[in-house]
Amino acid sequence: MVSRVVPHDQLMAATEELVSKILRNPRRGVESAKETILEVSGRPLDDQLRLEALLGYSIMGDPEIGERSKQFLESGDPGDDLETR
Repeated sequence: MVSRVVPHDQLMAATEELVSKILRNPRRGVESAKETILEVSGRPLDDQLRLEALLGYSIMGDPEIGERSKQFLESGDPGDDLETR
C-alpha cells in the first residue's frame, strides 16, 4: 500500500513524520488498525466494510480511544495538542 511517494533524499524525514503521527495514537488503536487490515485483506468489499465496522466499534469502550475519537471529531486531528493537555 502506498500513500505517498517522496524523493530519495526526503525519505527519512517523511518516514519520521509518519512514525511520529502513528506514535501519537493509543497503542490499542494502532493494534486494532493492524488487526483489521490483516483480517479484511482479500475479502469482498461488503465483508471488508462489515468487519471494519465491527472491529472498530469493538474498541470504543476503551476510555482513551473514546476520548481520542471525540477529539478527532472536534479538531480533525486525534493527536492535536496532546502534549499541552
